[in-house]
Amino acid sequence: MIGYRVEIMGQPIYLADSYGEAVAMVQQQLADCELGHAGDITDGGERTLVWASEEDAEGDDGSQAVAVIIRRGEVAL
Repeated sequence: MIGYRVEIMGQPIYLADSYGEAVAMVQQQLADCELGHAGDITDGGERTLVWASEEDAEGDDGSQAVAVIIRRGEVAL
């Protein structure tokens, strides 16, 4: 099973069983966030960056990201 690690600045680390669950966790904490970018998890990448707003995300290399969702690979149950 693929698992996901959710890291939100200033928050504890969360673990999610699905990407949808990870996205919901981020959106619950950061309601107006801009989530995703070219090469993110939905494009086959290993992580998805999250910014506080669309304005913060525009042209940013990830240095202004306030959260990240990371694919964890196989998770033992």
